[in-house]
Amino acid sequence: LGFNSFERIYGRTAANATASAGTTDDALFQGGKRAPRVDEIVFTFHAEVHLTQVRRGLGITLDDIRASCGSRCASWRVGSSAGKSDSMFLYFGHHVAKSINESEFKFLTTEYLPAFAAYTDRAPYTLLPHFSFLFSVTWLASRRTMRFVVMNNVFRTQHFIQRMYDLKGSTVGRDGVDAKSGEATVRTGFGAVLLKDNDTPNRLMVVGPMRRAMLVAQIQSDTSFLQRLNVVDYSLLVGQRSRSISTADVAAATVTPPANAFLGPGGHHRRSQSHGDPSTMLHGSEGSPLTVGTPGGHKRSASALAGHGPHGNGGAGPAFNPAAPDQLDGRCFRSSDGGLVSLPVHESANGSEAREDTFYIGIIDVLQQYSGVKKIENMAKSIFYDGSKISIVPPPEFAQRLCMLVERVTV
Repeated sequence: LGFNSFERIYGRTAANATASAGTTDDALFQGGKRAPRVDEIVFTFHAEVHLTQVRRGLGITLDDIRASCGSRCASWRVGSSAGKSDSMFLYFGHHVAKSINESEFKFLTTEYLPAFAAYTDRAPYTLLPHFSFLFSVTWLASRRTMRFVVMNNVFRTQHFIQRMYDLKGSTVGRDGVDAKSGEATVRTGFGAVLLKDNDTPNRLMVVGPMRRAMLVAQIQSDTSFLQRLNVVDYSLLVGQRSRSISTADVAAATVTPPANAFLGPGGHHRRSQSHGDPSTMLHGSEGSPLTVGTPGGHKRSASALAGHGPHGNGGAGPAFNPAAPDQLDGRCFRSSDGGLVSLPVHESANGSEAREDTFYIGIIDVLQQYSGVKKIENMAKSIFYDGSKISIVPPPEFAQRLCMLVERVTV
């Protein structure tokens, strides 16, 4: 698989570090027995039966992994978690290897992967992590072992992502930027500001009725799967990349945001931040009309784009019609440079330019069950805060809350 690339970080593999027969190197042999070298390591792969099924269901090929591990890969990067898990990440190509602890490893091999292998057969476009390999690295000299799971990189693009959101649907302690100082409270391992629920505008993703319906349905399916496994504390990771495009060939309908479009979850106007107010940067000043184009010049009414159309389902639109040119399947989640492309959006005063966003979306951190520790955390925080707004709640409430958030931030 080309995992010899790990030598760049951990030194030589066991196969390369093992002395050849008949050597008399004192550094390797003591008393007639070979002593492990300090840099000698062994890779062990796990759960290959279930992971083979997962790779088949998700369309992951070994060539994809080889290409990411090989010399053509742009770079290998090492990062750390921005959260409380203190995990280590190895980024290579379009994949990432994340370190997991022993309890996560046990849950992954005994419960998650058997269920996930069956789930991918009926949900090939899932936004859950696309686990492809699970392996452990053991240093023979120290007997230290680290476990890694290889998955897809949500931000599968060579372009710069302007904004990153970590969303759970809760509001207590969910600030990426301090309200008083304007300083970032959480940064990624590479120094980028990680915005959270209280920093997220209501109209974050203007993707149109069909894409919105598919996205909401996929999130509902994925969170139901996690709920059955008693999983909580996962996040919806959203990356946003924006670019300017010409509106000369864009058929458009004008949408006026409602009065509460720029209000936060608590009903208060969103604050100005040192990096700019997200609602102002993304959606113009409050009350100003937005112009939303549709791909391919297919016109839709303003009320349908806003989610108040004649179908009465929040803009989900009519039943699926394969003949309609603007109706897609779940491949649209990653069809535009690895992400979901928005409708062209511009303010009416902007003239000939519009903004088109690409959103990179995935559910992460799916290996935490609602255990005794989580239940104690829920009870302790419920004493001081509203129990429905804290991060840790029972799995059914956690799943429903995240689905409601997705419905709120998509148009």
